[in-house]
Amino acid sequence: MDAPTLHGLEISHGDHVGTDIEPSCCGQDMTRKPSAHGDHTFKCGDCSTVLVVDGCGLVFDIR
Repeated sequence: MDAPTLHGLEISHGDHVGTDIEPSCCGQDMTRKPSAHGDHTFKCGDCSTVLVVDGCGLVFDIR
């Protein structure tokens, strides 16, 4: 599993990344998945890493 990055910096739990982001993983942009709960979920197409950012822009989960 590769670590998600934003502007070349590794993203960690609790980081404030904002809500209008385009994270990368495995050298490509992660796909944004729609959510009805106000959070923002992104998934890597190569390694299936999932990044969840809450409505306030804080990293909630990386799995």
